[in-house]
Amino acid sequence: MKIGLHGTLTGLLGLGMTLGAVSPAFAAQPVKDINGHWAEKQLQEWVNQGTLKGFEDGTVRPNQSITRAEFIALVNRIFGYTESAQVQFNDLSSSNWAYTDVAKAVKAGYVQGYQDQTIHPSADVTRQEAAAMIGKVVGLTAGQTDSLSTLKDADRISAWSKQGVAAVLESKIMNGYPNQTFEPQKSLTRAEAVVLIDAAFAKKTSEVVTFDQAGTYGGKDQEIQVIHGNVVISAPGVTLQNVEIQGNLTLAEGIGSGDATLKNVKVHGTTNVEGGGENSIHFVDSVLVNIVVNKKDGTVRIVAEGSTVTQSVVVKSSAKLEEDHASGEGFTNVELSKELPANAKVTLNGTFDDVEVFAASISVQLVKGSIENVQVDGSAGNTSIELSSEAKIVKLVLDAVAKLLGSGQIQTATINDGAKGSTFQTKPNQTEGSQKDSIQVNTPASSGSSGGSSNGGSSGGSSGGSNGGGNNGGGTTNPVDTVAPVITLKGEATVTLAYGADYVDAGVTIADNKDTGLKAKVTYSKDGKVVDKIDTEVAGTYTIHYNVSDAAGNKAKEVTRTVVVEAPVQKPVIQDAALSVDSKGLLLNFSIDKAIDLKTKADVKISYFTKDAEGNLVPIHNKISDSDLVKNKLWDGYLWDVETHKNYSSGAISNPVYSDQIAAGTKLATLVNQGLHGVGGDMDYVDINWNDPATYVVQIVVMDNEGRVSETVEKEVTVEAPEQKPLIQDAALSVDSNGLLLNFSIDKAIDLKTKADVQISYFTKDAEGNLVPIHNTISESDLVKNKLWDGYLWDVETHKNYSSGAISNPVYSDQIAAGAKLATLVNQGLHGVDGDMDYVDINWNDPATYVVQIVVSDNEGRVSETVEKEVTVEAPEQKPVIQDAALSVDSNGLLLNFSIDKAIDLKTKADVRISYFTKDADGTLTAIRNTKINTDLVKNKLWDGYLWDVETHKNYSSGALGNPAYSDQIAAGTKLATLVNQGLHGVDGDMDYVDINWSDPATYVVQIVVTDNEGRVSEMVEKEVTVEAPVQKPVIQDAALSVDSNGLLLNFSIDKAIDLKTKADVKIIYFTKDAEGNLVPIHNTISDSDLVKNKLWDGYLWDVETHKNYSSGELGNADYSDQIAAGTKLATLVNQGLHGVGGDMDYVDINWNDPATYVVQIVVTDNEGRVSETVEKEVTVVPTTET
Repeated sequence: MKIGLHGTLTGLLGLGMTLGAVSPAFAAQPVKDINGHWAEKQLQEWVNQGTLKGFEDGTVRPNQSITRAEFIALVNRIFGYTESAQVQFNDLSSSNWAYTDVAKAVKAGYVQGYQDQTIHPSADVTRQEAAAMIGKVVGLTAGQTDSLSTLKDADRISAWSKQGVAAVLESKIMNGYPNQTFEPQKSLTRAEAVVLIDAAFAKKTSEVVTFDQAGTYGGKDQEIQVIHGNVVISAPGVTLQNVEIQGNLTLAEGIGSGDATLKNVKVHGTTNVEGGGENSIHFVDSVLVNIVVNKKDGTVRIVAEGSTVTQSVVVKSSAKLEEDHASGEGFTNVELSKELPANAKVTLNGTFDDVEVFAASISVQLVKGSIENVQVDGSAGNTSIELSSEAKIVKLVLDAVAKLLGSGQIQTATINDGAKGSTFQTKPNQTEGSQKDSIQVNTPASSGSSGGSSNGGSSGGSSGGSNGGGNNGGGTTNPVDTVAPVITLKGEATVTLAYGADYVDAGVTIADNKDTGLKAKVTYSKDGKVVDKIDTEVAGTYTIHYNVSDAAGNKAKEVTRTVVVEAPVQKPVIQDAALSVDSKGLLLNFSIDKAIDLKTKADVKISYFTKDAEGNLVPIHNKISDSDLVKNKLWDGYLWDVETHKNYSSGAISNPVYSDQIAAGTKLATLVNQGLHGVGGDMDYVDINWNDPATYVVQIVVMDNEGRVSETVEKEVTVEAPEQKPLIQDAALSVDSNGLLLNFSIDKAIDLKTKADVQISYFTKDAEGNLVPIHNTISESDLVKNKLWDGYLWDVETHKNYSSGAISNPVYSDQIAAGAKLATLVNQGLHGVDGDMDYVDINWNDPATYVVQIVVSDNEGRVSETVEKEVTVEAPEQKPVIQDAALSVDSNGLLLNFSIDKAIDLKTKADVRISYFTKDADGTLTAIRNTKINTDLVKNKLWDGYLWDVETHKNYSSGALGNPAYSDQIAAGTKLATLVNQGLHGVDGDMDYVDINWSDPATYVVQIVVTDNEGRVSEMVEKEVTVEAPVQKPVIQDAALSVDSNGLLLNFSIDKAIDLKTKADVKIIYFTKDAEGNLVPIHNTISDSDLVKNKLWDGYLWDVETHKNYSSGELGNADYSDQIAAGTKLATLVNQGLHGVGGDMDYVDINWNDPATYVVQIVVTDNEGRVSETVEKEVTVVPTTET
């Protein structure tokens, strides 16, 4: 039995990368530190899938930076890079954990290293480095670097990365920040890495690769080709080799009954078998997770060869599953789906773990080999399972009636309630279950004679006595197999693994004197307890147990392998880190839990940032090196011991005073300041005013002597803004009929009983711009208001007044809340003649510029900046006024009438400008086109005689025009007009500049603007007129009047549908015409009135085609309709006695044979009450001439 297969597949196909230590159950738990994080969704998905693993404290630390080596390793595993190149970098030894991943990245072509033959594996990967790598991984076309010009920090993007950055931005794999920056040199965080790689993988796997021609495809000489999308094989004769498919594989119907072969192929998704024939599909040395067999017609044969491993096969159509020279797991779990049609046949040949049967009325045949567990579901009734003499089922469970055929062995059969009455050709060795006694064993009769005795007589036939005597009727006796198989380990008996490393078992070989194709049952234990698998993230000693029995039941001696998972290496730990700012600069204090030697791989790296309002980290700039400020051991004496004052830096530094040996727990410090060592000193690498409010952040990473890297520790400190002086806000000054009004607010609450005050000084500004104080006529001093003015401020929302508490008026308050909308007014006589506002003598209508200066003191005496506001009262400007404007449409065209309140001279700046539009249903104005010059139609004074006086008929236009009959002097109040029409002055005359049918419904709009002689512009006047569509009255059609033996028959139809429950009606009036042509009403003998029919006549109209009758819905006859469709062929009849003597048609007393002329008048009213034209029809009955 193939125990632990799932774990094996995970090892082969797993995409997980440990970015921190984690307990095995962590992936199933919610993560502590990503709730509300911008990348929460992707992070949680990766954790759930086991792709991203967190730390033992339940966090993933999304904002922690990720190193270049960690980023490369994650890309390799997600994109399935396995091939390595020979690499040699000065800062990467072959013993470094990252060496293999860097070699894979170089082979994949997305990493090259630096010009100095370094790779910087422990350095943080920057955003521009990540962009360049991902662009190559996805295979993006180099981006247009011109597009980077929209980024504010485009100049900070290195030349070598610009095409990559442009490519990932154009493809939306990466985005810039909301402030239009990219931050190319900013370290990529763990969250950003996840989102970036997730987007890149989605982009890459969107492709579909199709093989539709016979041939061999894929990597050569064991080189693995990775296909990141889905693959379709749609032709026979295709061999796919050395390929890893990240998506699904489909063996399509196009293969027909031909062959397809996979050699050394890994499929991460589902393999769908939809084509192939009896000898067709071969999986050789391949790894397939899930296989679905669903071929529309015929049977497909699928063969697993060599080291092929599958996890599950779902069979939905007739199939043969065979293992041929299988050294791997081969087929393991097989499901015979409910979708299998009745009478389908599934043939199995090999060693299987589990076969589950859900389909009814099918045939299953095990030709050779064994099945560990067979489960026949309750839905799978009438299924037959045939076992050949070389086949065996270890455990059979029946939940439905089944037929077990053949001479193969069944060790244990469980017969449950639903399987009562199942039949067996060969009795199981052991039976269990509630219906174990119900089975029927139908053993075929022996073909030999049954002679012989129990002690081995010589007669023919089966002698076989109970003590084993006899020679089977003289036949050959098969010797009993008593030899057990032998298991031999492949590879080492003891394997030591680094913590978190992948483990792939080397396996075993099995030899037996009779049976071939035996496979070991694999189980696991740890410290004497059974476990599911070898978990390389739980340190300890594991034992792999290999067992097997042959077909005769001989059990091999157990063979074991020991796997030792080493404890995780202890990374250095940063302790007691603290960041502070004082007058000296930015001070970092911390210690390290272990001693480090800076001459080795050990280093202490400190990166410096500020944090912006959105929480983004912005690197502090090193103005000396013109790069981000990052300290490491190469900085001369950059760390010091706060107790001994010893300085530390790399042994490469020549200063003998400094040390490269840092003891465990040393209280270290490092400082960033400007000019600490003197002007131009070695600390002058930043240009920062430490008094300015800001948040500073440091990230510390320690590497120990062996190159193990600590967790990044991030510390921040915020320099608060100094306590704020009061701030005057929203100040505005205005003048109206009340006087001079000042509005403002203060950003903080003040108490006028304290040092707080609001002082307002008033001025006018003279022509030279000098401020002249306004005079207080009461105090004979400059007008300056302060808190001693009784109620001088008020709240415009609550109407509360404010002044000092020293004032005795209890209605006033001395407490002004922050943000209160305050106002104060200067006016004369507001409170009555000689009232308390009579301290100025100003006419507010006089033109002048007024200025106020406001100064606020807060409760502690801090004084605001002076805020100055001004307002200018302009002399009233006499703009021209357009009067009596009216717009109309008649047969002449579009006529505008108006007048102007002042005289204008069109030789000056004066002009009358008229713009023409139509208005659509949404109210949008669309300019009418001037068809002469193909521009919008706008008239002005340059139009020859475009205005005329409707009383004197004089024309007006600019004096620049030559026509002496026209004038450029328009008197005030002249009744002006202008017209737009086509052809007014003759065909192609000067008015032919529009192409408009004035009868068409539309809304026309004109906008008139007048400029006077001095250039003052009037308010625009807009006028509009609407030409309504003509009302559509109903039309009576095809009216005809005739007389026959039935009476007077009227036929007609109406062009629109009408509803007789509405205002609609059909009124018919009847006459005779006398000799003079006069109409004489026909008399209604029933009502004793003129004969006039309308909708109140019961069923008075009928449809000559359908015979339906029509009258008003108010009438009670349910057979009649009040809905008359458009075009219905209507008729109505006048006759005597049509419905019998005294019937309902007996309302006239006419002999239709008598000569006469009859006339009807028809009038139709529609649903809205519109009335048709009256249609009159007549018919004449002539006397019959006797012959």
